[in-house]
Amino acid sequence: MAYFLVTALLILLAAGVASLLDYYGNRKTFPWYAQITLMVAWLFPFSIIVILPLDLASTLYRNCVADGKEVCSKPWAYVDEGFLWVFWQLVYWTMFNLTWFIIPIMQSWIRSGEFTPLRKLLGAIKDYLIYYAMVGAVGVVFLIYVLASKVFRETSDLLAFAMAGANAWGLLLVTVMLGYGLVEVPRGLWFHASAHWSLRYLEFHAPRRKEAMVDAEAEMYEVAREIAVAAQKIRPGDPLRYIVDKLLKKCPLASEGRAYDNDEHPPDLTIEYFRDLHARIKRAVRIQDRSQAQYEFLLRKAFLFQDIIANESSTDHIFRSSLVTIRDDQYKQFKLKLYWYWYIWIKPTLLRTASVIFALASIALVWSESTFQYKDIANITLSIPALILGNAGYLILQIVSTSFVLYMCTCAYSSLFRVKIFDIYELVPQHHSDEGSLLFIAAYLCRLTFPLCYNFLNMVNDEEDSVFVKYQGKNVNLAPLLGEGYNRWLPMMIAIIAGVTLVNLHGKIMRLFKIKNYFYETIASNDADTEEGRTIIEQERSIEERKQNRGTYAYSSHGLNVSSDGSQGGGGARSQTAKDYLAKYRSGALGAGGGSSSNDRESLLNSRPSMSSDTSEEGGGSAGNVGSMFSRGAGAVSNLFKPSASAGGVASSRPVGGSRVSGGQGRFSRFDDEERGKQVSSSSARPSSPPRVGRKFGVGATAAAASSGSSQSANGAKGSGVLSPPQNPAGTFALGFSGGGRGSGGGSIASATPKTKPKPSPTNVFGDL
Repeated sequence: MAYFLVTALLILLAAGVASLLDYYGNRKTFPWYAQITLMVAWLFPFSIIVILPLDLASTLYRNCVADGKEVCSKPWAYVDEGFLWVFWQLVYWTMFNLTWFIIPIMQSWIRSGEFTPLRKLLGAIKDYLIYYAMVGAVGVVFLIYVLASKVFRETSDLLAFAMAGANAWGLLLVTVMLGYGLVEVPRGLWFHASAHWSLRYLEFHAPRRKEAMVDAEAEMYEVAREIAVAAQKIRPGDPLRYIVDKLLKKCPLASEGRAYDNDEHPPDLTIEYFRDLHARIKRAVRIQDRSQAQYEFLLRKAFLFQDIIANESSTDHIFRSSLVTIRDDQYKQFKLKLYWYWYIWIKPTLLRTASVIFALASIALVWSESTFQYKDIANITLSIPALILGNAGYLILQIVSTSFVLYMCTCAYSSLFRVKIFDIYELVPQHHSDEGSLLFIAAYLCRLTFPLCYNFLNMVNDEEDSVFVKYQGKNVNLAPLLGEGYNRWLPMMIAIIAGVTLVNLHGKIMRLFKIKNYFYETIASNDADTEEGRTIIEQERSIEERKQNRGTYAYSSHGLNVSSDGSQGGGGARSQTAKDYLAKYRSGALGAGGGSSSNDRESLLNSRPSMSSDTSEEGGGSAGNVGSMFSRGAGAVSNLFKPSASAGGVASSRPVGGSRVSGGQGRFSRFDDEERGKQVSSSSARPSSPPRVGRKFGVGATAAAASSGSSQSANGAKGSGVLSPPQNPAGTFALGFSGGGRGSGGGSIASATPKTKPKPSPTNVFGDL
């Protein structure tokens, strides 16, 4: 019965892990070997939530029987020592090999630009050996010291030493991740219960998300241009033509036949060049999908928080939103009331209640991590889990230990999920995480699992009775300088890391070096980035509202939208594939208006508030124009590489002296051009604020052009090449940026035509928050 129960729990856990992997990744596109590796590498770290409490309860029963007590009730989920020994051995060595061998090689395989499986494998092994040779060189001195001071009489001693080293590194990671998560988890719940703070936070990050999206799309079109140039240089019959055909298949956008500049000379078209180009297109597609999804998620959440704030003062408790349409039936009023109570009262209350409970648990864990060592020093038990479990029965032991282990895993693993390694590894929900990012997280989950178990057993003062400690105990004490003292005293650093996180010391230090970033703290409403983000979000909302007024589909932050025919819609738009980009590109070349007339589009664009940006940038180059629908995503990039007008742009609207004209005070403007049949000037829609220095984006109806002395940017020069769509007849709406993320050149990028968004996939009725 006990083993049936354990099997059932592990099956339920496997189902939960599979759902989590599908939430972040895409099982339909991942290769089978990546799916199997991810399932095993994610399941074993979460299995400790089930198995470790069973180990403690079963050990308590065996000790009772060994002591000869007359009454020893058997726990409801008792498992024998042999099963636990095999389980911990299987889990440890599986995760060890995954972490240090299989996953690193698989990551290199996935990133590789080689065109054959054998070359991919050889290249991945080569990268693996080079990386660990560099890492191993750092520890040569320490290894020599260990070999000189420790006698390894058997092979098992050498393996135990390897386990000790891996455990020492994992315990250091646990200390950092747990110290950060014990503060961020409860504090994050508390802050996210406030719609006002959440909206301000999204406004601050909106310009960065938008900039990242534009940069990613520009990079994708740059790679497509290079592939198109190579396709015209490499004619059929050339030995390298089969490689070009593969690249064209991966990037259909490059197949759009357009004349290119004959004066442009590509680099030597060798197998090495195409290998690098192949890796670049894989990376460009991955980053573009991720950045566009993050921008869409930000907008959906911002729209939701705007609606929540607007409905807080509602006296009839009816949730109203210009972006929410509900089927007109007998339950309509009930649904609207339910939405109001959920967003205004129930959800914030639940978040704050959970925040208080988790804060108490964090205080208990920080105290216990700092005091469990005194059990050995003065024979005093100060650890809270140890005090609770001291004389507890089997049921209380399993409930309490499961709760603490679950919360420790939540804090440590959630901190790991926040890790972003440049543009290489990052977790993005709703199927927008690539297999490389999930494998990266899997490797570190495996590194954290056993140190997390060992740390918890130390905290409950387990006297080397559990099977886990019997199997792992002597190994972690074998290596010099990394033995008992290291494993027992390093957790005291958790209190220091938690204190640093609590006062946001890292954020304050970053701002001292002019690196502006806010964590869970007050965000100034008049911050330059916040005002700019507010403008971006408001303009995006105006576009969605106009789409709904015309009866076209518009996504919603609530997942409650219906199309004009009354069918249920939803949020959660997925990024387009390469074929979608090709279709949009062709429609842009044909001058398509995306479902609206040019007059309507011009009315919308001219009604937006003005925010011109400084055209000069350190390192040369000019600030250019980005199409209005860069705010929407991929549809606007069809004009990325169009040559600018005169001197790299249109006539400048920048005041004499080069001062920046800031756009607006963050007031939301309702546009009704279609009903009134006239345009609303940007100057009347939003007053100008005093000159100030802002971020890279300035959103407005007119573009800040390059000064007469500035040179044409690199992007503008390349725009005269392969992928250069015609001029947009509907007028120009600019997103000028004076310091782009794609180098010092800024770029002169022409405007594009707004397009209607494709219908996204449905999401939860209550949104993603």
